[in-house]
Amino acid sequence: MEQSESGLPTLNSRPRDRFWPDHSRCNPYPDLLYAAARASHDIGAGPITDALSALSGSVQDRPALIFHL
Repeated sequence: MEQSESGLPTLNSRPRDRFWPDHSRCNPYPDLLYAAARASHDIGAGPITDALSALSGSVQDRPALIFHL
């Protein structure tokens, strides 16, 4: 696990951005909103249960997670 200069663990993965509901088939806004962030974030549609399960591990193993409704 990587550590910061302070010796504290850092997150070990790219931040995850999840959004629900997925209206991308009929609405271009989500693709426009996330276009620039795709290079540095793992972006995709997913229900709240996916977001909660991603946060269920130990603090050091949790990804940074952003959930948009």
